[in-house]
Amino acid sequence: RKYYQINCAVCHGDTGAGNGPATKYGVYGISIIGEATRGRSDGYIYGMLRNGRGSMPSYNRIEEMDRWDVVNYVRALQGAIPNTAGVGPVG
Repeated sequence: RKYYQINCAVCHGDTGAGNGPATKYGVYGISIIGEATRGRSDGYIYGMLRNGRGSMPSYNRIEEMDRWDVVNYVRALQGAIPNTAGVGPVG
């Protein structure tokens, strides 16, 4: 949660809906809780964090194991991990 809030929520929003505060300034934040992202593999999401793409920068500064934690947090936001109702800004 910590790394998601620091690095991702600014564009993707606290719940992953793509409505982060940066969207007020013209930064396009995509929803990561929709079907398109749910269909991506964990490795794909990890690769996006590692390498970036388009307007998304690389988050290689996040340590490898912590990037996997972000992937798991995204899956929790998507509802893919049972018993994770406490995700979001205060999860």
